[in-house]
Amino acid sequence: MELFDAIKAIFSKKDWQKVSQDDKYKYSFLIFRVISINHPVEINMCQPIGMGKRNTCLMLDSWNIVLSNKYVGCPKWVYTKNGTKESVDNQLKGLDKDLISAYMVNRDITEKDLIFLNKIYGKELRAEILAYKKTLTQ
Repeated sequence: MELFDAIKAIFSKKDWQKVSQDDKYKYSFLIFRVISINHPVEINMCQPIGMGKRNTCLMLDSWNIVLSNKYVGCPKWVYTKNGTKESVDNQLKGLDKDLISAYMVNRDITEKDLIFLNKIYGKELRAEILAYKKTLTQ
């Protein structure tokens, strides 16, 4: 059985019976990681680290009971994907790239810092960059 088959099976009592003890133990860490997406506190409280093979499988069996009663089939939150990295160009539209680069050099900040600042202080940052532009032209 493959990893994603085991992850889907934990949400179904019937399919979970087909998963072998070896597969449960082999994929336990990743299954717990997937469950922690939506149930982080519960997973943290019952971490099976150092419990051994038998107890880890029993812990997964108990999670199967909980999850199969709560969800009908595999929920959508299991299918996560990484977000696309936002670029400075998309966030500060209308501003010249050279101006943004000069501002970053002047303030001694990285592109990552600029993106972070824009998320928190979007309007204020834009106003500050425009004010910096005025100082350059004078």
